[in-house]
Amino acid sequence: MIYTTYFLNFVTPIHIGDHKPDSYENTESFLRSDTINAAIIASWAKLGHIDWIETCKGALPFTISSAFPYYGVAGSENIFFPRLKIPFDLVEKDARLSKQIKKITWMDKNYFETVINSKKIEKDFEAHIKKEFLTSDKNFPKDGFMTKQISERVAIPRERTEDNQSEPFYMERIYFENGGLYFLAIGDEFEKLEAALNVLKYEGFGTDRNIGNGFFEWHRSNISIDLPKDVKYSTNLGMYCPESKEKVETEIDDYSGYNLVKRGGWITSSSHQSIEKDSIYMFGEGSIFKKSEAIDGQKNIDLSPKNLPTSMKPGHPIYRSGCSIFIPVKITSP
Repeated sequence: MIYTTYFLNFVTPIHIGDHKPDSYENTESFLRSDTINAAIIASWAKLGHIDWIETCKGALPFTISSAFPYYGVAGSENIFFPRLKIPFDLVEKDARLSKQIKKITWMDKNYFETVINSKKIEKDFEAHIKKEFLTSDKNFPKDGFMTKQISERVAIPRERTEDNQSEPFYMERIYFENGGLYFLAIGDEFEKLEAALNVLKYEGFGTDRNIGNGFFEWHRSNISIDLPKDVKYSTNLGMYCPESKEKVETEIDDYSGYNLVKRGGWITSSSHQSIEKDSIYMFGEGSIFKKSEAIDGQKNIDLSPKNLPTSMKPGHPIYRSGCSIFIPVKITSP
C-alpha cells in the first residue's frame, strides 16, 4: 500500500505539551493527529478560507496519522512507527528480553512490517535497540537523533501585585539532528493540507511559537507499507475517538490492546489564550481493534468550553478530530 507522506524538518527546537500539570517541564516526542488537524483548520482561517472550514465543519477531506519520528535526509529517511499494544512474537522465548522490549517506543519500518504481519522476530533484535528506538539501520546514531534540553524561563503575570509576582519555570524542548517528524495522509484535496503547511512552517507547532519554537521545512513523498491480507484486526496510526460506546464495544476483544489519552489544552486564538478547552479521552496510537475494514471515528468534536459566560466564549467551534488512519494487523493466538 502506497501512502502520501509529509516530512517536517524542524529548523528550531520544539516543545509539545500534553494535558499533564508538568506539561512545560516535559515534552512529548511526537505530534498527535488531532493537534495537526486543529492547526490546519486554524491556518485556513488565517488564509481567509472560511468557506473551506464551513464546508467541512471539522470533517477534513483527508485523514492523517500522527507525526512520528524519522531519521535521515530527504530521499533516504528511516521512518519509525509506535510500538503496537501486542506482544512481540520472538523466535526464542526469553523472560529477560521482555524487559528489553519495554524500553522500545519506536520501531523502524522493517520491524513494524514484521510485527503487523505476525512474523517471528530473531533474538538479535536486542542489538538493534538504540535508546527508545528499534532499528536495524547501521548508520543510526547510538544515542539517537532527538536531544531533549531543559531551559529556565520566567512567567510574568499580566498584573503584578504583592501576591502575584514573576515565577521561574522550566521548559523541555527537543532538538532534531538529521531528522524530524513525518505523517501519512490519505483522501483528497491535499492542496488544502499543503496550503496549511505553508502557513504553519512559519508559525510553528507546539508551545511558545512566538519565541521561535517549532518552525520547520517540509517536503512530500510516498512510502510503501507491506500490509497483511485477510485479517480481522487493525491498528490506529492517529488519535481515535469512537462514534459511540456501543460501536467501540464491538471493536474490542481479548486480543485487543489500547491506552486512553486525555486531549484538550488551551484555546490558541489571541483573544482567548487564557481559556482552557473542554477535554475528551481518545485511543492512543498503536492500539489494536477487532476490525478489518476502515474504522470511522468522530471527525468534528467541538471542544468549545460549555461552562463559560457568553461574553467569554470564543464564538466559533473548536474542532478536534478523532478520525485516524487504520492499517490491518495479523493477530495469531498464543
